Amino acid sequence: MHFKIVPAIGPRYWVSIAIASICGANLGDATVDMLELGDSSRLAMLGVAFAVIVLADRWNSRGNEILYWLAILVVRAAATSLADIGAGHASYMTLSALLVAVLGVLVRLRRAFASGQAMPQVSYADGSYWGAMLVAGTLGTVIGDGIGHTIHPVTVGVPISAMITGVAVALILGARTRREASAVTATYWGAIVAIRACGTNLGDITAFLLSLPISITISALLLAATLIVCPEPSRPVMVEATEAGQPTQDTGEARDVGAM
Repeated sequence: MHFKIVPAIGPRYWVSIAIASICGANLGDATVDMLELGDSSRLAMLGVAFAVIVLADRWNSRGNEILYWLAILVVRAAATSLADIGAGHASYMTLSALLVAVLGVLVRLRRAFASGQAMPQVSYADGSYWGAMLVAGTLGTVIGDGIGHTIHPVTVGVPISAMITGVAVALILGARTRREASAVTATYWGAIVAIRACGTNLGDITAFLLSLPISITISALLLAATLIVCPEPSRPVMVEATEAGQPTQDTGEARDVGAM
């Protein structure tokens, strides 16, 4: 399930992921607040949407970067829904511990898979990537909501949580080196979790101040503008196994890797 075209991981990518996190979080909330769907119905709807995006990528012989970002939004919305469902059955602390363990296993498996590939290169947006992205998004939502809802009143707790998680994002991204421009490193997934947590809080703040539909519209437009105004070439970021077993980045031009 490799996406043919994926964005290079760099400043443009992280800004886009941050905006998509806000938009996707509010999309997840909209399935309940606006569409009034039950737990099973909203997850099924988002699952079908993701499947349609995957099929569109398969049918498009050359691929398109927009399909990757649509998938990110859908997975983010599903993560919000899963976090909300989980919070109704367990504490934020318990959920966080469980999700950290699951994500840790997935990240280790992805590193082992990338390092042990017989093929020289693979696209990073495969099935295991999307599974890890769903778990990371759910964990980020649980952390953001957990901090924000623990501090009372919530109108104070959520902004404080946004500041705490925002600092975490800056520290993690600052710790990444230029050579860590891959999707298999611990810092990549740590940044994703922190961005998801901060996006959850910022989504709640913007929805409260502007309303849910307006927040979704503005964040979607900002994401589109970022991708258009910053025309960094879309390319598959390739993870290749070195002799030391460490992933490296191929920053070559975009090409079809769907057959890999």
